[in-house]
Amino acid sequence: MRRMQAAISFLQGPVRKQRDIYHGSFGQRSTKDRIKGQTRHFRQRPILKKTSDERKAVMLEVHPQMYPHQCCNAYFSHEFVPKAKAIAEGAYSVCDVTQGRDRRPYRNVCLLPYINQEALKDDPMRFLSLLYHRTPYTPEEWAPYDKFLLDENWELGSFDTTYNANCIVMFGEKNGALTPWKRDPAHHWKIIGFPRGILILDALQRLMSFLRGVIDTLLTGLVRNNAAAHSNSFAELLENGLRRFNDKSASNQFESFYLNQLFSVPQIFNVQALISIAQSQIELCADHLWLLQTEPAYTRRYTALVMAGDMAENLTKHNQKVISAMWKMRDAVRFWTWEWILEEVQKLAQHGDISCNSMMLSSRSQQALSAVEELLVDQLKFRAREIAFVLPFRPGFRDSWKNGWVQIKQTASSLSNRAHPETILPLLFLKDRLDFCLTGMVRDPLAEENPDRAPRHDYSILFAILDDYLRDCEKKGEKKEISRLDEVLYALYPDMSVIHQILALIRLDRPYAGRRDFDAVKRSESERAWTYINKHFLEQSLWRYIRPGSDGKWEEVHTIVNREKGSEKIKAEQHLAELLKKFLYLPPLKGPQVSQIWLDDDKAQRAALSRFWEGMRQRHRSTLLRLGFEEADIILDLKAISADTSPEHIEAIRAQRDEITDEIAKKNAEKALKRQKGKCAVKEIQTHWDLEHQPTLNVKIDKLKIKPRGIAEPKETVEDPTEPAEERVTVAVTKKTLSVFKAMFPGRNLEHRKDVDWDEFVNAMGQGEVGFVARHQSGGAGFSFEPNESSRWFGKGKIVFHKPQPETYYDPVQMIINGWRMNKWFGWTATTFELKK
Repeated sequence: MRRMQAAISFLQGPVRKQRDIYHGSFGQRSTKDRIKGQTRHFRQRPILKKTSDERKAVMLEVHPQMYPHQCCNAYFSHEFVPKAKAIAEGAYSVCDVTQGRDRRPYRNVCLLPYINQEALKDDPMRFLSLLYHRTPYTPEEWAPYDKFLLDENWELGSFDTTYNANCIVMFGEKNGALTPWKRDPAHHWKIIGFPRGILILDALQRLMSFLRGVIDTLLTGLVRNNAAAHSNSFAELLENGLRRFNDKSASNQFESFYLNQLFSVPQIFNVQALISIAQSQIELCADHLWLLQTEPAYTRRYTALVMAGDMAENLTKHNQKVISAMWKMRDAVRFWTWEWILEEVQKLAQHGDISCNSMMLSSRSQQALSAVEELLVDQLKFRAREIAFVLPFRPGFRDSWKNGWVQIKQTASSLSNRAHPETILPLLFLKDRLDFCLTGMVRDPLAEENPDRAPRHDYSILFAILDDYLRDCEKKGEKKEISRLDEVLYALYPDMSVIHQILALIRLDRPYAGRRDFDAVKRSESERAWTYINKHFLEQSLWRYIRPGSDGKWEEVHTIVNREKGSEKIKAEQHLAELLKKFLYLPPLKGPQVSQIWLDDDKAQRAALSRFWEGMRQRHRSTLLRLGFEEADIILDLKAISADTSPEHIEAIRAQRDEITDEIAKKNAEKALKRQKGKCAVKEIQTHWDLEHQPTLNVKIDKLKIKPRGIAEPKETVEDPTEPAEERVTVAVTKKTLSVFKAMFPGRNLEHRKDVDWDEFVNAMGQGEVGFVARHQSGGAGFSFEPNESSRWFGKGKIVFHKPQPETYYDPVQMIINGWRMNKWFGWTATTFELKK
């Protein structure tokens, strides 16, 4: 016992040393207190006014060995490729020729991957954010993320470490103390093994020394000991996170916390925040499904986007319709899976110890958290497999792949291989950064033949690399490169990133609930998600993965439980393709809207589109019945793909047709009156003028603006006179802002139909009492718009819009779609905004 106590006392030395560097005295002041004191006198101007080279010189003066590049792990992997090839060929006889050994001389950047020249010299706001967000928060609050940053290099063996069987307390009153290993605290990450824990403290000490050194260098000669402190310093600038600046506009946009965790506040686990993230994504998917069912123009446009590239050129027209129909069913499946996720996340709010961030979780709470985690991991894998199939056929990536198609008896099979077989993921980092990011998210860089293995690069890091690369391309005007990431991929990848964002927040929570075996979770859980998983719904994939067998014949890669017979599957898909073909073969709407021809064509298009979605409902019902689902489940699912039959939609279309019919009748009456008046003038020549009894004609003639073909305007709901009317919100805005909102609700005024630049859209949404603040979402082009406290819609939720790419403006049809969505979720109409006097 005495030997154990003596050993622990001896080993407390290194721990105390690291803690004392952070908390200990430097002339009666700790490093953290000194930085806080200096920042009272520190404005952002000294670093913002410096050029990129000047900032680099300051940082190299403090840290001469600073690594030159961002994404150090990707550079290390790229540099190791020749050695890995030599190892495979037997050129090395020693055992420890590994990536980890090669990285050991770069201890600083392995501990602090975000302290590098490229990141900090080009964007001074990153340094300011790092300074601002590291000093007010405790090491305990940053510990989960600091541990995450070390994971890859820890697994590779990149650190020289001191072995010890004890642990360091990371949370609670004894934070930083040495303690013996215990099973439960260790598995919940309340304590962490000494070798890894001392690395976290080492990284923290190096970070604080670097920040202090830079501040001291910048303030040399600028601050006297008795200088008055500046109020606010730079806190207000960074309170809401990094702002997203560009060369064209200072629009009110904020960076994503998910992509910029290093330069943001430490993310605190909050069940309501998880619900909000899931709710926003489910509403985005719901709006997409809703428009596919109710707007023929939107459906036509989306179908063309889906088929663009290799599929349009190599598939028969019939098979193009088959895959287009299957794709729309996949969109519906994506929506249903978000319903599952939302239900699971909402269930967490029922556990009080989870909601209040208790340090002691009950076994039921641990099971609930681990069930959500396993569901999210399963959904990441599911989406990754779907994207991995699609990516080689997209227009921007098809040249990197060799795609082969076999089309027999109205079926299609494909085989995709790299155009250059020697291409491996680490080499793509410098050769094709876009391909590196997108492929890395869906294929394992270390073992691509294993689709279920988690990627080496974390999703959030890959999305951050992708975001930086696209912004750099935008600054350079490389629109062709940006356009490779088309609208279809812009929808698929951000959807996956939102799932990982929720997963990351759960995994960073302390105490960590721990992982459970996926099969064990399936057996123990009974909510809707697990019912569908247990009945093998997702395994009934629209795409079936096959490979050549040992006998030369094709065989399926995955065993499908309760699989549909091949002949029945083909028959059902052929039926949907025929229905979609009948809709697409109708001519698009042309000519003036106020005409009987337009009405007849619109009616025919909507009827054909409804028949297609009726076929989709029958198809999904038959699938669920075959898998043994209850009628209640079927009704709930079908609700999402029955928008075209909803009473609200039918009433809106009827009102629109009645309005147009009335205008047609009015125009015809005016024409008839003019003809009649002309005939009377010819037949009778008036010779007596009785001014007192002259008949008058009181017909008001409106100047009509003809609305071109496109998406119908959202109609204001006809109010029931027996119910109290909701208060109509009217907001006064500037002339420039009003023009943006008129583009959302243009009516038949052609002058209001125009392209709207993204920055103009963001500024209009954020103005005054409109107050929708834009924040870059988890990845890709998604931005969440949430009303702030000055908004008339504060507390009513948020909405996600995708930034248009590669051209950064919305076309007139897209603006009307935005208007539809704001009308649906926030009640906006053409009369919501007026010109400020």
